[in-house]
Amino acid sequence: YLQAGTNPPTTLVSSNQASTSYATGPLNPSTTYYWYVVPRNICGAASGCSASAFSFVTGTCTSDIYVTATAGTLTGSYTTLKGSFDKINDGTHKGVISISVGRNTTETATAALNASGSGSASYTSLLIQPCGGSYTVSGSLSGASVINLNGADNVTINGINSGGNMLTIANTNASAGSSAIQFINDATNNIVQNCNIYSSNTSTTSGTIVFSTTTGTTGNDNNT
Repeated sequence: YLQAGTNPPTTLVSSNQASTSYATGPLNPSTTYYWYVVPRNICGAASGCSASAFSFVTGTCTSDIYVTATAGTLTGSYTTLKGSFDKINDGTHKGVISISVGRNTTETATAALNASGSGSASYTSLLIQPCGGSYTVSGSLSGASVINLNGADNVTINGINSGGNMLTIANTNASAGSSAIQFINDATNNIVQNCNIYSSNTSTTSGTIVFSTTTGTTGNDNNT
């Protein structure tokens, strides 16, 4: 059992574990995790085991943008969100990917994430969240978005909005088409939650969050 913030943990992460080690995958920074093991033999699980858990605290982010991944290059540090997206697009980071925002960033160009399978991009899911504080990903991008999910699927942007954690995404440019987040080209199954999202454009033909056109067949579906 392994779970963040809950003692004893109730999330079973592995059963009938044969080896003496378990790979957790990416963990949230600055977070207390509780864990315990129930021993088993051929007769089944042991009885009378205490649910009292061991615990550990993950490290604090020391980078503007910190990336962990389960394949390819497993970690990376960048000064902008765009820098991290570029390295996912070129296949540097792969698998299940987590991005922690550890400082305010100024995006001078759109952070565009391409679909997995497009070019060298190869990821199962992507989680973006703040790392132990309140941070802003912003830019003054005329006629463009700060974040562009270009066919990207299974992306979660979670501002958390508790425990002092908050993520703000903002485009401060007032021209038409200057959005904070854009979904385009069959971007599907993405979640944006617990965030502050702003833009300064007042055009009646664009918005702060834009569901745009597609070169695919299904459109930008199942995004919440």
